[in-house]
Amino acid sequence: MSKTDNIKVIANTSPNLVEVAHQAGIVISPDAEHFLTGQGVLHIHNNHGPGGKERGQGQPAFTPDIFGRLPDVLSNPDSVSYEGSDGLGYHRFLYSKRVNGHIYYIEELRSPKRSQMAIKTAYVRYSKPGNFSNP
Repeated sequence: MSKTDNIKVIANTSPNLVEVAHQAGIVISPDAEHFLTGQGVLHIHNNHGPGGKERGQGQPAFTPDIFGRLPDVLSNPDSVSYEGSDGLGYHRFLYSKRVNGHIYYIEELRSPKRSQMAIKTAYVRYSKPGNFSNP
């Protein structure tokens, strides 16, 4: 995957996302599209993957099987929060889902008119130290 590739994630938009965005004064369609970008995937691989920087900090790796869980994280998150906007004006949202630890997924509203969301980053954290497995 190159930095310029985009892959559409087949996932329903969580009603939680729509509501959190609405409370922040942002309109996101219930039919919003979610994309993995090449740049986002490379960031996750380099920083949060099996050989990534966080492995040295004792955190679990973001592995390909966890990528496979992203449609469920997007459609059925345990929580969604609005994280403000970045320097380019993209509104960011943080999803979390507990799966033998917590999967965190941050995406940005890249095209408000078309309700297109794109990954910024994703990572996993232990619920308790040393307690994460990939069933």
